[in-house]
Amino acid sequence: MYKADEYDATGKKIGTYVGRTSGAPGENTQAILKRRQSGHHRNVGPLQVVFETDSYPAVRGAEQIYRDKYSTSTQINSIGPKNERKDDYMDCAKSKGAK
Repeated sequence: MYKADEYDATGKKIGTYVGRTSGAPGENTQAILKRRQSGHHRNVGPLQVVFETDSYPAVRGAEQIYRDKYSTSTQINSIGPKNERKDDYMDCAKSKGAK
């Protein structure tokens, strides 16, 4: 899970973007972030780690927690409001240390 400042085409900061990424088993976190940034679909600054886990449910919940906390960009929810597993994802993320 990472956050990054987001910029418009002129270089003006327009918000903070939060996203998730993954890598191969044993892959260095910085290598994963470098690869993600190089192929990012938005104009973002350096990616800053905000949460790490290998648990898929925890990642889903943490993404929503950190979007709610940091994101000022136009983004869709990582967990839809009608998703029946939303509470499970959020609880799992919190149990793994997401704040």
